[in-house]
Amino acid sequence: MDSSSYKYRKVSIGEQWFIEISGLNPADQIELEETLSVLEAIHEWPVTKQVIIGADESGRGSQNTTVLNIYKWYVEEVRVGPHRSDVAVTPWVQAVLSREQILRGTIRQALQQENLDYSKIINLSSELASLDETNLRFSVDAGIINRLGKELVGRAETALSELVKNGYDSDATLVTLIFADNSKIGGTLTVVDNGNGMTQPELVNGFMRLSSTDKIHHPKSPLFKRTRAGRKGIGRFATQRLGLKLTIITQTATATEAIKVTIDWSRFITDSNLLTIESKIETVAARSEGKGTTLLIEGLREAWSEASIKRAYRYLSELLQPFPLSAQLSQSENDPGFKVDVYQQDAAGKPRVIINEERAFYDHAVAVIEGYVDEKGVGFWAVESKKLGIAQDVQPLGKSDGVQSKPYDHLRNVHLKAYYFIFEAGLFPPSTMTTVRETLREQGGIRVYRNGFRVLPYGEQDDDWTGLDASVRRNIILVPHGNNSFLGFAELVDVEGNQFDETSGRERLVENPAFAELSDFTKRALTGGVLRIAAERGRKGVASEKRKTSQKPTDTIKNAAQDALSKIESLNTTPPLAGQPEVIPASEADKPPLGDINSPISAIAQFAETFKTILGATAQQEQQNIRLIEEINQLRVLAGLGLVIGQFVHEIKTYVTSFNLDIQELSKLLGGNDEATQVLATIKHNVQAFSTYRSYFERVISDNVSRELQPLELREVVRPFVKTITPDAEKSGITILPMIFEGYDLFTVPMHRSEWASILFNFYSNAKKAIHHAGSVGQILIKCGKAGGVVYLEFSDNGVGIPTENEEKVFDAFFTTSQPPSRQATFREELTGMGLGLKIVRDIVESYQGSIFVALPEQGFSTTLRIQIPSNRTK
Repeated sequence: MDSSSYKYRKVSIGEQWFIEISGLNPADQIELEETLSVLEAIHEWPVTKQVIIGADESGRGSQNTTVLNIYKWYVEEVRVGPHRSDVAVTPWVQAVLSREQILRGTIRQALQQENLDYSKIINLSSELASLDETNLRFSVDAGIINRLGKELVGRAETALSELVKNGYDSDATLVTLIFADNSKIGGTLTVVDNGNGMTQPELVNGFMRLSSTDKIHHPKSPLFKRTRAGRKGIGRFATQRLGLKLTIITQTATATEAIKVTIDWSRFITDSNLLTIESKIETVAARSEGKGTTLLIEGLREAWSEASIKRAYRYLSELLQPFPLSAQLSQSENDPGFKVDVYQQDAAGKPRVIINEERAFYDHAVAVIEGYVDEKGVGFWAVESKKLGIAQDVQPLGKSDGVQSKPYDHLRNVHLKAYYFIFEAGLFPPSTMTTVRETLREQGGIRVYRNGFRVLPYGEQDDDWTGLDASVRRNIILVPHGNNSFLGFAELVDVEGNQFDETSGRERLVENPAFAELSDFTKRALTGGVLRIAAERGRKGVASEKRKTSQKPTDTIKNAAQDALSKIESLNTTPPLAGQPEVIPASEADKPPLGDINSPISAIAQFAETFKTILGATAQQEQQNIRLIEEINQLRVLAGLGLVIGQFVHEIKTYVTSFNLDIQELSKLLGGNDEATQVLATIKHNVQAFSTYRSYFERVISDNVSRELQPLELREVVRPFVKTITPDAEKSGITILPMIFEGYDLFTVPMHRSEWASILFNFYSNAKKAIHHAGSVGQILIKCGKAGGVVYLEFSDNGVGIPTENEEKVFDAFFTTSQPPSRQATFREELTGMGLGLKIVRDIVESYQGSIFVALPEQGFSTTLRIQIPSNRTK
């Protein structure tokens, strides 16, 4: 009942009396009794329940039968009739009953009960404190539990790791996780450890206390002196992230019974007081396992497939740092070790072990790279490789400003160790390379362990906290150095959290200046080691470095010829030996003729000219080799792209069918909406155009699977192509004029159909760019015919045209007139070429003894490309 005004008076009838109150209307019997208790305390009335509230015939209030009877007689006989001489009534007294008075009285009454209602007392006390006008206090909404569990613990693997950490902190040697009915939402997870267990005070002050300070005051476990895994005290709410209900059964070594607590997370709802939500605690029979703790999580919020359980197992098995890198990582006392087992119950309820397949990968590493930052902030790194004969040589590594010995500002006492793998045949046994490569693709990278425990997601797939993958993409360091080339970890010893601390969600470290320096140190130490290994192997490490490679055969020939030429030329200037006179021709006539083979001078000159010719040919060969290598590299890229396009064309087929069905359904649903119908018609048109593209490429790819050549009629290759590109041309404002076919039986020599697709699409893409640059209303004309034993195709457009001086160059590899697009380029501006399109077309045509050239343009056009292919002569 809220604050209210009321009046009261005392009525005496002989020796009997009662208090009559008017103006108060309690909602129910509970509120009535609370109000009576408050009024008796305020007015110091005897606690005899001689208080009547209502001043009516009901006589609510007093539980004293005599008083109720007197009141009834008073109402019937005295109030409505003449007063008797022994009846005395005091005047009405006005008063106000405040909410604070009500709360105080109610609390007093609650405390006098034999069975205390603790939740009620806490609720009333909290409300009474809120009425304090001179002080403010924080309150806690029960909805915070939902946030701590479901939101702050982002991943299920992280939630599991928090439960395992609790077992580790309690000196457990074994933590067992058992999943049951986990293939669907609503299953159960049981977590059993053989640790120290908890007493009731430890449950209250530890497990049931938000942000408990127990691990701050006791950073080591009591038995094995393990460094505690966490300090924030919110790890237990990971159980809320996993399921709807938690049952804790815990027992210490000296206890004869176990303690059981049941927590129903669905009761922790918003707009309720966290302190008033009770969880039942009781003693139960001792655990069959003895000391330790069992967590039963019911109503799993997610389904757990076998793959996800194995993924969680892999993470849990990597939770503890494999081995210490420094003496600062305090080791436990007589610690027998720590193990995590994961089981999955089958349909019969029998647990099945999820096996972890250990593989000894470290032996296959090319080298080991290590690094550390000392207590002064100075970094060092070293690389060692038995395979390459590299002895460990420690190098300084300071802050990245060019000064090797300059210390880091924030980084201290950090150690790094990484195994480096290079996937080349000579460095791996053939039987293991694929296995190791696949494993590192999933697990490669540098993990982070803080105080002996792993911090996610560092070292996980797609995480690049070191910047190594970004460095690979920049292509400045040329040797392998991405995350999937390493298997290693960084050790952070920072018990007090002065340098590094985990976020509240237990995923990631707070990205402060120390973390930025850690990332910098790790990347630079690893790349330093990688470049040292590259130098030892004679490989080019960075793009600006001159590569040290073995001499190519052409180099050997060139060097030998150069040496021979030098020696030959030196013959003309070699002085005579001691004691021999120098022979000097008296005149030009005395010199032997150069054409005389018997003339020493003639022979020397001819040898010199020969070696000069060899050197010139060698130089030309080198230039040609460079061009061929560049061309092959680009063709390999295009071939890979072709495979991707082929897969895409195959996979998209099912989606096109779905699109059409969806359009039909939408047409039925939106039949009466004209605007929607128009939009659907546009969508349908676009899907049909897309489908035409797909069908065309599917046929091209299908034809290319067969290596059989066959004569092709130009109509059969041109018409499907025009049908395919017409929608795109229309969108680009280009008109495809009616095709012209002069004559019949325009058959080529046997060819691949896919080659014509390549030819025509190259012509079209070049024409489209030329028209776009010209800014004209585009037109394209395709004309086919035959003459003089060849069939021909002419492709004309009205774009910018080809300058006369470039008419031959356009067919050379890497020649292009397109400009590279800027970062802000539109899709149209990105229509640039690599300079290989027409080169590929020329290669195709010439492979069939055909020709391609820039012909005299048709009237109204600026460019005409003409292909001539021998016609098919087979009857």
